Amino acid sequence: MADYYELLDVRRSATPDIIRAAITAQRRIWVRRQSSPDPVRRTEAEQRVRDIDAAERTLLDPERRRSYDSQGPAPEPVRKETRIEPTRQPPPRPTTTGNVPEIGSAAFHIRRGDRLLDEGKWPLAIAEYEAARERDPESVEALEGIALAYFRSHRVNEALKVLDQALAEQPDNENVKLTMMNALYQSALDEVGQDQRITSRRELNAVKSRLRRMRKVGANDRHSPMMMQHLNDILRTARKANWRPSFHKKWYAILLTGSLLLAASQQTTFSYVMGGIFFAAFVALYVVRHRVPNWRIDRRNTNRWR
Repeated sequence: MADYYELLDVRRSATPDIIRAAITAQRRIWVRRQSSPDPVRRTEAEQRVRDIDAAERTLLDPERRRSYDSQGPAPEPVRKETRIEPTRQPPPRPTTTGNVPEIGSAAFHIRRGDRLLDEGKWPLAIAEYEAARERDPESVEALEGIALAYFRSHRVNEALKVLDQALAEQPDNENVKLTMMNALYQSALDEVGQDQRITSRRELNAVKSRLRRMRKVGANDRHSPMMMQHLNDILRTARKANWRPSFHKKWYAILLTGSLLLAASQQTTFSYVMGGIFFAAFVALYVVRHRVPNWRIDRRNTNRWR
């Protein structure tokens, strides 16, 4: 059994939100590698995705996580102890035949870009993916790599532009859709911060915009609905109404009563219309002055503690 914490590169005391973000990041990497032309790499990616799914089911369920933690960390595989035998010969160097990409080909540059991406060398990875794109202008995998490099270097707008281009070229490519969904979801979480609370109108509009774009993408995987539901919950919490107490309730009551008396005084169409207009205006005035959404309260509390 795999060590799920080591698999996700998080501590055993990590919160569910940190674990969820790590699952999203790891899945974005390994799902894209499932379409690799290298069968060995593709098999490894498929197994890693299955392990990530198992980690999600275990660590995000409180009872399963407690049961898993009580078992302790997984033992180290025996193969790691026998890997340095002195009599073992080194593996032969790969040639340019078979499943190994030819030097200078698009697949060769994509593989180099993936390695640089894992090492965190974003500009060099982008250069390799662009070289692959020059050799194969229809390579959507190269565009995905460029988008991931932009996204990890916190250049979200450039990443989304590249993914828009990839979707325009292959609108039915599920890997591109999944990468776009993960990028939009993660960028929305980056907007609201680690506490996942909206504290400004700019953050509110950003999350709404990301969620609207995610609905347009329409990925058919089982994780996209959960990501959209999570953003919906954040928006619902931010929009929840809080009513500020009023010290002038008697004046509101006088105004509302006056508008009703105006409507009933002459019992004409004009009096009914004017009374209804005044009544609606006073109700709207009360709502505007005394209804406060949660995100405004969170903003005040945040500014208070700065």
